Amino acid sequence: MVWGDIDTTAMWNIEQLWTASADFPANTTNQLVVTSSDDNGAITLGSVERSLTTGANESESVQITVDEFDTDRWDIDGDRYAGQRYW
Repeated sequence: MVWGDIDTTAMWNIEQLWTASADFPANTTNQLVVTSSDDNGAITLGSVERSLTTGANESESVQITVDEFDTDRWDIDGDRYAGQRYW
C-alpha cells in the first residue's frame, strides 16, 4: 500500500482479509495505490488506485473489496489467473 510518501505492507489476518496500518497526516489528500501480489511479490495479481483524503480523527479505516481490484491490466499472459481473484 502506497499513499504519498508512505509505503507499507499489509499483514494477512484470515482467509481474504488483510490489514495495513500507518500513521497518516490529518486532512491530507494523496493517491492511494494498493497492489495484490503472489510469489513473494514477483507476480502482481491486481491493483486499486484512488484518491484518499484523511480526516481529523486519530483513527480511521478504509475498506477495499476484491471487486475494486483491476486484474485485467496485470494478466499479461491472458490466462485470466489474476481475474479469478486468487488472493
